[in-house]
Amino acid sequence: MQQRQHSLGRKEPAIYTYEPKFNISDVADLLGIQKLSDGNSFGVVCPFCGDTQGKMNFRIMKDNEPSNTYHGYCCGQQGNMLTLYADLKGIYGQNRYKIAYREILEAVNRGEGEKNQQGYSGKINGKEEEPVSLRQRDSVYRRLLELLALSDLHRKKLMERGLTKEQIEVYQFCSTPAYGTENLARKLIKEGYSLAGVPGFFFNDRRNWDIAFYRANRGILCPAYSLGGEIAGFQIRMDEPLNDRKYLCLAAPTGTVGQEAGVQLLWEIPGTRRFG
Repeated sequence: MQQRQHSLGRKEPAIYTYEPKFNISDVADLLGIQKLSDGNSFGVVCPFCGDTQGKMNFRIMKDNEPSNTYHGYCCGQQGNMLTLYADLKGIYGQNRYKIAYREILEAVNRGEGEKNQQGYSGKINGKEEEPVSLRQRDSVYRRLLELLALSDLHRKKLMERGLTKEQIEVYQFCSTPAYGTENLARKLIKEGYSLAGVPGFFFNDRRNWDIAFYRANRGILCPAYSLGGEIAGFQIRMDEPLNDRKYLCLAAPTGTVGQEAGVQLLWEIPGTRRFG
């Protein structure tokens, strides 16, 4: 399909020929993104990686033409105002930009942007993110599993409990990583995944996105599936019990900015012995 540069900023399919009745500053207000400066080009608290030094830049105009783009020199995220809204709202599919445009226009006309200028989803000022949709959670978790592996020791333990090689592959068991959790979170962000509100992801004390994997909870990462087949969360069957507990749900640590698991996950496969 022929591409054209238009007033939304980045090149998108040519069917998006309407003139926007708002700009990226309005979208930032609507999403509650905290602004660090004012003007045509302004810095914000990055809604993707949480940078507070103004390395995420929003631009309304460029060369006397509407730009409405963002570029994160902190995490590499970039796009136009519809990309920003769709990514942070978890809107996917062929019509994501049309949906984003309609929702933004309706919200701006209702004056909702003025209500949300205190910071994005509590990422900086609050302690807990609003939980994301199951679809977005599933998308993040499936990509995370692709970045992990199952150790030979954990594979052996699973087979000792009656699981076949095929079941291990189908249920996507992995070993929790011993290190590199910040790098895993950073890779997901660079690939376009939003971690805000996804249980298990949180801001650490270095103000970087991280995953709640530690030496203390090291073990087998067990996906828990919804009735519809989406990955709703994880249980960790720990190598060493922690306070007499063999299982923990993957969730943000208490007192950090992140989302708790919110559900009790139980792992049992018919015909096999539970990981006792």
